[in-house]
Amino acid sequence: MRNPDIEEILLFQEILYKVKIDLDQSQMLKEIDKLKKEDPKGVSYSNEGLGWQSDPNKTLQNDYFSFINETTGNIVSNIFNNQFITTRIHINISPKYSYNTYHGHGESDLVGAIYIKTPENCGNLVLWDPLQKYISKDVTPQCNYLYIFSPYLFHEVRMNMNDEERISLAFNFNKVKNHENQ
Repeated sequence: MRNPDIEEILLFQEILYKVKIDLDQSQMLKEIDKLKKEDPKGVSYSNEGLGWQSDPNKTLQNDYFSFINETTGNIVSNIFNNQFITTRIHINISPKYSYNTYHGHGESDLVGAIYIKTPENCGNLVLWDPLQKYISKDVTPQCNYLYIFSPYLFHEVRMNMNDEERISLAFNFNKVKNHENQ
């Protein structure tokens, strides 16, 4: 794996990591479509409107997303010089007028999102300052980037105002515990 270009964006007292990754977008979209056809109802975590989210267990059972899961875990491990595994992965599909509500991932060590499809005006990722209520930072998502941030940053994704879908993958990452230190 080649060393990706990494951009650090300071948010409040937290850093948002933005890492360019190489994805086969047509293969990714084909696998997403396959999962959605197998489970058209999906699950509902933070999606509102006509959005769809995949069941994390079914997503991990798919060989392609298992590979993506391993790849993102390796990227995060290299950035933080610690071994991380992806403990959860699900797909978000947000058609026009859909959005993801304010939520957090306190049970994980890091949170990540890869944007697969980001048409114009598809809704910004909004990260909220954990120390000062009502202060937030909007980030315009870009395709083929992995965004990594603290689980203490509550976040949401604004409403998609484009006729095309916004598609992303969401991850929870946890450090692998060293057995010698337990």
